[in-house]
Amino acid sequence: MDTRQEALGADSNQIELVDFRIFERQEDGSVYEGIYGINVSKVREILILPPLSRVPDAPEVIAGIFNLRGIQVPAVDLARWLKLTEAPPEEIPRKVIVAEFNNQTIGLIIHQANRIRQIPWSEIKPPPILISRRHETSIIGTTTLDDGNTLLLIDVEQIVAEIQGQSVEELVDTQIGDRQLGQHRGYILVVDDSSVARKQMSLTLKKGGYDVVEAEDGQEAADLLTRMAGEAEAAGRAIGDDLLLVISDVEMPRMDGYSLVSTIKANEHLRLLPVILHSSLSGQDNIDRARRAGCDEYMVKFDPHLLLQTVEKLAGAGRNAGTEQ
Repeated sequence: MDTRQEALGADSNQIELVDFRIFERQEDGSVYEGIYGINVSKVREILILPPLSRVPDAPEVIAGIFNLRGIQVPAVDLARWLKLTEAPPEEIPRKVIVAEFNNQTIGLIIHQANRIRQIPWSEIKPPPILISRRHETSIIGTTTLDDGNTLLLIDVEQIVAEIQGQSVEELVDTQIGDRQLGQHRGYILVVDDSSVARKQMSLTLKKGGYDVVEAEDGQEAADLLTRMAGEAEAAGRAIGDDLLLVISDVEMPRMDGYSLVSTIKANEHLRLLPVILHSSLSGQDNIDRARRAGCDEYMVKFDPHLLLQTVEKLAGAGRNAGTEQ
């Protein structure tokens, strides 16, 4: 196991980020050094930007493709995707972060890679509304650094969604069609800070006949589950009578998925509730960490067929959750 992952532990509720910079030309002519972050677990390597080959009819944010040891990797112009007027320093060659997630490899063109930071998820907050309006869904979190500057956590899943060129509805319909597997089969809690991921899962589950409750991070989900368990107990019911299972992302502000699983499994009223961790992070290290936290299944985003199959397998256990206290 990677020693950094081992040091973080299954329920440390921390993230390691690559701190990188994009320099932006502002309206008054000055240059602003933007500070951004991406999860180290998604980063394969960081290179000086190699020569790019243009791709006809590619999305506007694709600057080209490059060859990485026999693999053709699309290079995303991150400044363009963030809607910035870039002003890269002439003395510093551009870099590319080679990222792997959702079983795909892409390059993210940046100006400078600064350092790796280890930050508690509790210190990563949802973006203020002004940032949200400017960057729409491209920024999923912010954190204040020791020097008082703000680091913005980018939503790489949104990048992939835009590159694919399909709406969420089209993607789900293409893979599982319009079939209905039944109606009102029970409630499922979907937890993810990415609006794209929540919409993908919700549409898939609703096509499977399930009702969906959504939460945007682990802390919101933990608070909701605690309230639901209390209401169920007061009514002489088990939470599994109302909620079949939980599907959660791993990377989320305030409380990550590993800590959410640990919180659920440590609660006597919630511990039998099945939990699926549904993440863009692949690799055995992440699966092992999820198992140590107590999750029932670990899945790599996004396979609608496999998601429904896994939900079917665990739904019966969810109906009995809380009955063996």
